Amino acid sequence: MEVTVDQLDAIYKANKVIAHEKFMGKTLLVEGTVAKVFVREHLEIRYIVLTGASGKVVWTVRCTFGKESVNQLNRLNEGQMVTVRGKYDGFSKNIILKDCVLVS
Repeated sequence: MEVTVDQLDAIYKANKVIAHEKFMGKTLLVEGTVAKVFVREHLEIRYIVLTGASGKVVWTVRCTFGKESVNQLNRLNEGQMVTVRGKYDGFSKNIILKDCVLVS
């Protein structure tokens, strides 16, 4: 399922419970703007946070990656547009994707 961060933001603002049920267990292809890159290898933490095109969304997307993606993540810059494929894994302060791969 292909979706932008802006589209996810609108869906979650409308009804986060229904959105959660709709996406649970699905693999999403998400396009967004890199708001944050966080790589701490000694803690085995690797994720990026994506925001919408305007940067003014309520719901951002947190994409977690495996260690094989460290070099790709270290080359990303805040403000860069990317597409990420990952498995929906719920939400807390943001929408969470796990087992992510940087597509472009």
